[in-house]
Amino acid sequence: MVLLVPIIGGVVALGLLVWCCVCRRKRSSDDEPTRPPDTSSLDTAAKSLGFLETLLTDDRVLIRRRFDIRDIQFERPLSKGAFGEVWLCTDRQNTMLAVKKLLQHKNDAYKEIKDFIAEIQLTASLDHPHIIRFLGVAWTSMDNLCMALEYLPTGDLLAFLRQNADMLTWVKDKLPMALGVAHALEYLHNRPTPIIHRDVKAKNVLLTEQLQTKLIDFGISRDRTQETMTAGVGTPYWSAPEVLEGNRYTEKSDIYSFGVLLSEIDSAATPYKDVRSPETGEPLRVWQIVSMIVGGSLRPTFSDACPQRIARVAKACLDGDPNVRPSANEVIEMLLGRAVSDQNW
Repeated sequence: MVLLVPIIGGVVALGLLVWCCVCRRKRSSDDEPTRPPDTSSLDTAAKSLGFLETLLTDDRVLIRRRFDIRDIQFERPLSKGAFGEVWLCTDRQNTMLAVKKLLQHKNDAYKEIKDFIAEIQLTASLDHPHIIRFLGVAWTSMDNLCMALEYLPTGDLLAFLRQNADMLTWVKDKLPMALGVAHALEYLHNRPTPIIHRDVKAKNVLLTEQLQTKLIDFGISRDRTQETMTAGVGTPYWSAPEVLEGNRYTEKSDIYSFGVLLSEIDSAATPYKDVRSPETGEPLRVWQIVSMIVGGSLRPTFSDACPQRIARVAKACLDGDPNVRPSANEVIEMLLGRAVSDQNW
């Protein structure tokens, strides 16, 4: 069930236009200064890829965690995205690993490899029980660069919620899941240089066999000092209004996404799945939903079975003003019922 509030017609076209423009700007300009000159010279290309390899060989952490790619066996694909795929692999001790590698793209390979190296370096720097564990990195050339992560056979949170919706309760099951993600965000946001995940959603949370949640996919994460904290990444329905309007990401953008995640945990469904036009009864298009999110007339809602405390936390996280949203630390206190004051929440 989703609360649908009528909106003025002029706002309707705004959301998708903003989002598309920002995405286009993102694709065309993000990290542009770091790209090599556009040249057909094979020698220049080789030097560029050689520079990328020095990013790995000069990283002491990665060199210590480097393994021989011949020591793993690729068993079967687990998932595939626009630029990369994750495989189930086994090592010589028959330990199962999740190994991420890039797809073999012909266009803009330099940027894709550079971004993947940044993801590897960031993931390797993280150490928290509610964040996926980095195991190692392997390459013989930039064409076969891959990152090994712990394998969690239970799968992602959204699929688990859908398969077990009738058996899960908030107090026993769902609250610990939500707290795990909140603790992961607290860790990221309180590092000496805060990390913004930028794509918090149930599909990016995996579960251990003990149902402990672990945040994954740091491919578009950035530290707060970087100049690439513009919009155009992430997933629209989970993105904060200010991000959809083209403003920079902050920690509070992750908090908004966490509020949407709480609705996924409550309903075992993606947000706005049942939103329809009050005039035609037809499902709304993405740009219409984005417009309503930006305008503040649409937010995920929660079931009657959801505890009021959880609904209050979600409402605070989903506030249109990022300055009013709680921090990750405050979210944890609110989820546990230990918040000293609800302030404006």
